[in-house]
Amino acid sequence: MSTQLGFLQPNDWTLADEETGKIVYRPGVYSHEEAETLFQLFVREIPWSQDTVRMYDRMVAVPRLRKSYLDVAELPEALQAIRARVEAIEGTTFNRVSLNYYRDQNDGVAWHSDHEEEMIDRPTIVLVSLGAPRPMDIRERANHRARWHITLEPGSLLTMSGYAQRHYEHAILKLREPTSPRISIALRQYAPDGAAHQPCAQCAGARARTSKPAESEKA
Repeated sequence: MSTQLGFLQPNDWTLADEETGKIVYRPGVYSHEEAETLFQLFVREIPWSQDTVRMYDRMVAVPRLRKSYLDVAELPEALQAIRARVEAIEGTTFNRVSLNYYRDQNDGVAWHSDHEEEMIDRPTIVLVSLGAPRPMDIRERANHRARWHITLEPGSLLTMSGYAQRHYEHAILKLREPTSPRISIALRQYAPDGAAHQPCAQCAGARARTSKPAESEKA
């Protein structure tokens, strides 16, 4: 059963704020004009590529375009400015930035959580949305019926922090109706080389028990 997020304070929608991790949606961080200008800039200038993954006995194209910056010193000026604004809002710093380009309704990403073992303990992850609005689904790992559905508007932020990656999964599912392109910018907190955080054995087991995605959600 889907549940709409509750309005708690101006411009903020809080999904989870407890021991299992915090998830907050902030609309209107960028104006419509700012978001559209950035979207058009990144469509033109980001060197997008399409990854492939092995599925059963063949290689298939990942249904979206991607670009990752492992060194924030290499970020283009516009992405540096986004990183600075998000850091000011969140009161923390980010050392890894990646972008996903969802070209239409056939692009998406299956149910997953970020690999916290590669990041600092209780990391903060922020998603900046540009382009067309696109639904995101979020659910509890332990209870898939506890599921939320939120439309990520252009210029918005979705913040997942604390133990959110241990206890929740999220997805951008493919749609039946046509939709315009969207870009998602993910800012993350990776651990220094050799200092990656190791999740508890119970949480690692929970990741291993994650349910198999439906055919429409794979890749």
